[in-house]
Amino acid sequence: MGKGPRRAATAFACIAIIFSSAFDMLDGAVAKLGNRITPFGGVLDSTIDRVSDGFLFGGIAYWFAFGPATAFPNSPIHRELYVVLTLVALMGALGT
Repeated sequence: MGKGPRRAATAFACIAIIFSSAFDMLDGAVAKLGNRITPFGGVLDSTIDRVSDGFLFGGIAYWFAFGPATAFPNSPIHRELYVVLTLVALMGALGT
């Protein structure tokens, strides 16, 4: 895969993350405006947020594990450590 498709995939991922974050902020505001706040909605929103975090950090860990070997050519840290650090960040995100 050349630089063109890789850059396009990276740009798509960034745009998807931005839209996901925007919609995550909007759903609570829309519920408040419509006076449709329920305990179930709060639990559902929190659950979907954690699933979203899992996909985000999972994608980053996947990229570190299987991405291009030239991503960090001069880095003294091995790819495995990047994967472990990403999964540690995921555990922190799931704990909030």
